[in-house]
Formats: sequence, structure tokens, C-alpha cells
Amino acid sequence: MDFKVGFIGLGNMGSPMAKNILKESASLQVWDISEKQCQDFVTEGVTVARNVAEMAEQSDIIFLSLPGPKEVKEIVTGENGLVTFGKPNQYIIDLSTIDPSTSKEMALFAKNKGITYIDIPISGGVPRAAEGTLSLMVGGTEEEVEGILPYLQAMSSNIYYIGQRGGGSAIKLINNFMGSSQMFITAEAILMADHLNIPFETFYDVISTSNGSNRILTAKMPKIKNNDIEPGFTVDLTLKDLELVIQLCKDKGIANFSATLVQQWFRIAQLRGYGKKDISSIINLVREVEPVKK
Repeated sequence: MDFKVGFIGLGNMGSPMAKNILKESASLQVWDISEKQCQDFVTEGVTVARNVAEMAEQSDIIFLSLPGPKEVKEIVTGENGLVTFGKPNQYIIDLSTIDPSTSKEMALFAKNKGITYIDIPISGGVPRAAEGTLSLMVGGTEEEVEGILPYLQAMSSNIYYIGQRGGGSAIKLINNFMGSSQMFITAEAILMADHLNIPFETFYDVISTSNGSNRILTAKMPKIKNNDIEPGFTVDLTLKDLELVIQLCKDKGIANFSATLVQQWFRIAQLRGYGKKDISSIINLVREVEPVKK
């Protein structure tokens, strides 16, 4: 069955994911708060919804790729939102990175109208989004998504079933906490190499084949080498995720010293004007704070 599919949120990640879903659906409809983001899809014959309500009325499955909990709540529960204008047996598939509590709240709110909301956050970055090789973390069971599996497979080469609402969001925050921490540790390590007159190329060659290697270093190597800080994944979004991690730890009574430390550094980066730049721009910040003495 070819479902009528909607996709909301055509940012750096949303746009390539929607294009991969287009390969599976002849009836894709898109919407973004920015009309400019929709133009690439218009040239491919995709319908642009006039608003969220129209998409809710016309779609069987609606994918969300939104910045955070506030935007998800507005789109799902708002007066002109998906549930208000939605219908029983609809799916809302939330690819956004949000907190587990919000995911559970959205699932319950949607269930009251017979709509299935599932948190299925993604990981892998823009290149893997374009390739359709992302990792998906399903806040539900394999049986719950069996009917829509081809659309998930269009975006992903790795699908993991966490088994419960909010589970996908929970493990995604853990993943992003680890990734941003690795990025900061990598920045400090590169700063050490700078002060010890070790060129980045040598640093990378050694570390990438030793036990200090990590996927962030490998993925960001071209950007670091060329001092390319255009996003990718922005400092603003990194900070948002770290704040969600810290709140999650507070809610659960979990001590987490690293998240607070790393959050403070990315907050400084934001205040220094790096908010819209790539996460790897944290390297620029630590170099500014402690430059190599001539």
C-alpha cells in the first residue's frame, strides 16, 4: 500500500531524509516554516501543504524533523496542529531529538484520538542522511512499525527497537551527549598538539589508528583540516541537546559531571558567535581562549 506521506521540517537533516522517502512514496507532501526550504521539492513535483492542518487532513503518515520539544509540542498539540486535524489510524513519526518525557506526552495525547505517535530519532549526520544510511532508534516495537517499514528503510541502514515510547529519545540523548563530549575532548587534544608543535595531519594519522580515535574525529577530519565551520550539526543544536541531557539526569537523580562541563563550553561558543556554526567550531573557541605563543 502506498500511504499518503507528509514531512514537516526541511532543514539540514530533514531535507535529505524527505528526498529519500520520496523514492518510496508517489504522494509525498511537505511543509516547512520557511518557504525557501520547500522550493527544491516543488521542482521535483512534490506538493507543498498550505499549513500543518492541511497535511494532517490529507496524510496517512507524517514525519517530523524539528529543532526541539517546543516545536514538536506546537506542531502536534497546537490549536492548528496534527492531532486537532488528524484522524484515527494515522501515524506521527517523530525523527526529532527531544526529551523522553515529551515523547511520552505526545504519544498519549495522540492516542486519545486514535493516532499512533512514535519517537524515532536519527543519528549519522548530513552525509548519511543523503545516503539513506542513518541509524534509527525506534521508541516502540518492530510490530508497531511493520506497516511503514519501507519508509524507515529508505532513510536507514540500521534500525534499533527500544520497545517503549520515549526509549528512542532517551538513547538518542545518551548518544548525543557522548558525541558532543568526544568533540570537546578532541578539541582539547588538538589544542595540546598545537602547543606541542604537532601538525594536525600528523595528529590525525596517529590518533585515528590508536585507541584515542573516535567517530567524531573521523567524521569531522575534513572540516577540521580545512577550518570549515559551516554546519553540519550546529553549536545551537548541540547546546539544546546537552541541556536536555542535564535536565534528564536531574529528573532521574543521575550524577553527570561531564555533561555540565561540556555544556558550559558550548554555551561560551554560542556567546562568542558560533551558534549557527558546526559543532567542530569548538576547536576554534579553545584556540582563541588559549592561543599558541609565538
